[in-house]
Amino acid sequence: MHKILYLQPTFDTHVPRNLRTANIIEYLKDDYSISVICLETYEDSRTIPKVNIHRIALSFLGKYIFNKGIAKEKLSGLVLTISRMISLTFRRFYFPDVYKLEHKNILEYLKDFEQVDIIVASIFPFSDADLAYSIKNKYFPKAKIVLDIGDPLFKNAARNNIGNSKLLNYEKSVVSKSDAIIVTNEATKEYYCDFDFPKNRVHVIPQGVNIGKFSSPNNRKSGKQLTMIYAGVFYKNLRDPSTFVNAINKLDRKNISINMFGIGQDLGFACHNTTVNNYPRIAQMELVSKYHESDILLYFDNAFGIQSSGKIFELLALKKPILFIYSNENSSVKKDSEKFKSIIFVKNELKELVDILSRLESLIEDLSFDYKTESFSWQNRANNFKEVFTSLQFLNKN
Repeated sequence: MHKILYLQPTFDTHVPRNLRTANIIEYLKDDYSISVICLETYEDSRTIPKVNIHRIALSFLGKYIFNKGIAKEKLSGLVLTISRMISLTFRRFYFPDVYKLEHKNILEYLKDFEQVDIIVASIFPFSDADLAYSIKNKYFPKAKIVLDIGDPLFKNAARNNIGNSKLLNYEKSVVSKSDAIIVTNEATKEYYCDFDFPKNRVHVIPQGVNIGKFSSPNNRKSGKQLTMIYAGVFYKNLRDPSTFVNAINKLDRKNISINMFGIGQDLGFACHNTTVNNYPRIAQMELVSKYHESDILLYFDNAFGIQSSGKIFELLALKKPILFIYSNENSSVKKDSEKFKSIIFVKNELKELVDILSRLESLIEDLSFDYKTESFSWQNRANNFKEVFTSLQFLNKN
């Protein structure tokens, strides 16, 4: 049985990258011997039967300065203020990110580790690539390196990385040394192929969905108030709801109720419209219940950059009408979603939004939900991972 070492620093926390790894290895564990290398965090420890999860203590600087947000110990008062000041001042000296500080402890931990055949570096953070190569060079020279990448480093609009040539050169360097790359959409694949990385070694495996939790019948009853729902973070100019809310204001539609969860920042819009209800972030299963109770699911696409979106597959799995608000005609998520007839696409411009919002009832009636959701499942995504592992030459020799 081949042995896989997964690098997932914040494995226990409930963010998309960690959930991806946990759900994928749930369906890999019967075919491979899997170990996960992660850091101790404040979250409850995640367990997966038959998977060895190794938690390594944060370094002193990681625990009290740079990665204190995930640490078990919580700082407060003056100590927290000082810590933040130090972090802001010195964070830029750790390239490409502050998780580099943890590599020494991880390498020391692995010195007596059993043989490894594949090292999967889940990226973000991007320094996981450096860690993977260090582990290979120091302990397992025959191991193959697979980078499982979400959003690219250089063209990461949410992190304001576009235009930073130092990040671009670093990204090209670490990508070129890998044996295979897994990305979540075709646009990212094209981006890395432009690095002269062999096209047959870049594999597209999108985020998956727990189909049992998300699937539900489209059960809207005509004539009742339209309820819309959005969950996620907004960013000014990149993923900004202002024009959408202005369109609602212009229409003054009393029969529309909009619920937004965990948006992170108010952007100055919520207090100007009583139709928009702003709620804090809630647990996933509670959110799924809110999705089921809603008539229309809102999706705000990024205005620029290459975006990896697992949320669009979750929304599609619900088989409810989706109002997809975009700014970029060539958005990778938009292109990947255009084949689904359950989506209403509207450009993020006032005139077009007003037009679509005024005709929502009739537009919903023309939607189709005849697609199969099984292809979105984590089990299907895990089968795609197996194909990647099998494609690595050394596996075919055994």
